[in-house]
Amino acid sequence: MTFARARVGDIAQINPRLAYDVADIDSVSFLGMADVSELGWTNSGISRPYSEVKRGYTTFINGDLLVAKITPCFENGKIAQAVLDHETGVGSTEFHVIRPDSDLVDSRYLLHVLRSPAVRRAGEARMTGSAGQKRVPASYFGSLEIPLPPVPEQRRIAAVLDQADNLREKRRRALALLDELADSLFLECASTPGTPLSLKDCGVWFSSGKSVVGLGTSEHSSNRVLKVNAVSTGHFVPAASKSLPLSYSPPPSHRVCDGDLLFTRASGSIDLIGVSVFALKTPDGMYLPDKLWRVELSAGSLVSKPFLHALFRQTDFRSFVETEASGSSGVRNISQSNVARFRSSIPSRDAQRLFTRRTEEIDGARDSMARELDALDGLFASLQDRACLGEL
Repeated sequence: MTFARARVGDIAQINPRLAYDVADIDSVSFLGMADVSELGWTNSGISRPYSEVKRGYTTFINGDLLVAKITPCFENGKIAQAVLDHETGVGSTEFHVIRPDSDLVDSRYLLHVLRSPAVRRAGEARMTGSAGQKRVPASYFGSLEIPLPPVPEQRRIAAVLDQADNLREKRRRALALLDELADSLFLECASTPGTPLSLKDCGVWFSSGKSVVGLGTSEHSSNRVLKVNAVSTGHFVPAASKSLPLSYSPPPSHRVCDGDLLFTRASGSIDLIGVSVFALKTPDGMYLPDKLWRVELSAGSLVSKPFLHALFRQTDFRSFVETEASGSSGVRNISQSNVARFRSSIPSRDAQRLFTRRTEEIDGARDSMARELDALDGLFASLQDRACLGEL
């Protein structure tokens, strides 16, 4: 079925002003970049008096669509509908605000279209600015043409996509429960008292790659560089990658191999810094970017990679990352030297080997569920793109 097409700027307001006055004493919901998830949802925000945040921030209302305009937040999918505790929201200046006209477009339908891989790829190509500070201009969304079926049909399409997304969320929750089980085994393993040692003292270090991307005819046919969200989702997603330039020959040391433990050193969300995953079923020609590290162990290291993988999920380490991470303008990062300073009690090699054996079964179940989630992610992306083409 062929539907009429419309520009987003004709069916929604782009970065609109508030249509009402807000008193200084009124409470508003404040959202930072970390409060918008790559999975398409927002936190309800922190309640703050409007007087504290009325200058230097972006204002919006409950139900508006928030689009992170800065790299890498946009590429990673920080596009969500605001669900707030208050009618008025205030947040990062790195948000574009899109307010759908409810008579013309269903907000959930528009959200799914904006989150589709095709729209995000096209937006990435339109980014302006210097490396590390590139932003998608508001004009991209204003001129973006999308299929516009009748509103009842939009709601049907949105319901199909919401249902598919709910299936993905159930798989993610199941994976989280397996992580909780592994964490309980870790706490049992690490309960033996010992002298706290830094990761550096344990023989842990990190290596990284280089982020260079081919464009159009300059793209390499098989060599690819991982994106941050290949790891930040909590399981390895090799499809989250970009083609390297045809003229670039990456060093062999940058190649990602099965069994590598990968670690995120930068993200738009503090919660996603320091996330680690094991690379499994890695395609040939896959390479590290500069925002992902490979965990390396020196000869005679006092720790194993499975132990470190579990350690990186613990509350003490997460708190350390939040304290030591630096950066602004929507991108946070942590240095290798800071991570190497983290100290923890280290159990014996026998205790670590027992922990590894007991977690292997969990890892097998996790791998199976991760493959199911990958399949659902692929199906969901296909459905989104079909919606963008008016074919759903």
